[in-house]
Amino acid sequence: AKAAKFEAMPVVLVAYSGGYNPAASVLGNGDIGGRLLGVILLDAVFDEADVFADWIAHHRKSFFVSAYGKSSASGNAEIRQALAGKGINASADPPRRLEAGTIALL
Repeated sequence: AKAAKFEAMPVVLVAYSGGYNPAASVLGNGDIGGRLLGVILLDAVFDEADVFADWIAHHRKSFFVSAYGKSSASGNAEIRQALAGKGINASADPPRRLEAGTIALL
């Protein structure tokens, strides 16, 4: 009974710095169904921008927030550009709430 409850719990994927790599792997290959509510990246996009952008485009009911500094600014710019190419706007402002459809790169 406890295992079934645990397997049904919602998930928020959070990654810092080099954690972008396993996060991208989970988003590109993992399958946890509708359990993934959203993704939070903290100065963490050094590569795999296409994986993150594709995930965002295909999971519009989830949230995606990436807060970055100088070291990962170019990776976030790549995500923003890829999203713009798909007609998806990413806010540069902090979200008031983490809710379905929130996309913020700040």
